[in-house]
Amino acid sequence: MDLLETASERFTVEYVSNSSDGSTLHIWIYNYGTVNVTMDVYTYVGNSTYSTDLNAPVAIGSGDTVCANVTVSVSSGDEVAIKAHSRRQNNAYSTYIVP
Repeated sequence: MDLLETASERFTVEYVSNSSDGSTLHIWIYNYGTVNVTMDVYTYVGNSTYSTDLNAPVAIGSGDTVCANVTVSVSSGDEVAIKAHSRRQNNAYSTYIVP
C-alpha cells in the first residue's frame, strides 16, 4: 500500500514570498493528490541551505494548501532554489527571485 500512496502523491509549490526584512520565506504548497503528504522544505541561497524544522515536518491533507515558513537570510535580487521533499521521496521544485 505504501508504494501505491507514493505513486499517488501530487503536490506543487504554488506561491512564494518573503518577509520585509528577508529573514523568512513563506512557501505555499498545494497537495492536489489523493493522499495526505508529510514533507520537509529546503531552500538554497548561494552556498547556504535552509530548511523547515526536520523534527516537525509539514503535513498537508489531500486538497489542502499549507504555508511552510523557512528562516533564511536573503537580500533583494537573490535567487532562491526551493525543494519540497516528501517523506515518501517525491519532490517539487521552484525558483524564487527576491524582489
